[in-house]
Amino acid sequence: MAIDSQRHIRRDRHDRGLRGPVFPHNVPIRTSPDARFQTQVLTAITEIEQQVSQLEKKVASRMKQVTFTVEAVPSKRDVVLSSGTVPLGRIERGNPDVVVVYQRAIELRSSNFGQQRRIIKDVLAELLGLLFGKDPIELDPRYEGPASD
Repeated sequence: MAIDSQRHIRRDRHDRGLRGPVFPHNVPIRTSPDARFQTQVLTAITEIEQQVSQLEKKVASRMKQVTFTVEAVPSKRDVVLSSGTVPLGRIERGNPDVVVVYQRAIELRSSNFGQQRRIIKDVLAELLGLLFGKDPIELDPRYEGPASD
């Protein structure tokens, strides 16, 4: 008895559910956590830029010269310089100025995407406030500051 069908039917013999990924890797619905974090940082930067452009032209022109980067974890030097606590970001003064945000440190402090988005905006507002000599609430009116537990 020959089997003419080319299909191979896989049975779920041990009740383990579907095999393989639900979505293929090249489908746009499947984004990596790193890409999702970077999009959150980009949206936070554009929101702060819009707020700053309404305030002062001088600060808005300086902000266009700032470079933003995302690093996975802070280095040992950054932890030592921040007196033992894990920093969420840092500023590198130079030409151009660089604002660095640490992805894993922020992800570990947040329990959901809404809280993660708030922490990213607060960290960016604090770092840009230090860079421009402004109060973080001037750069982001919804700035909440560090949570007191």
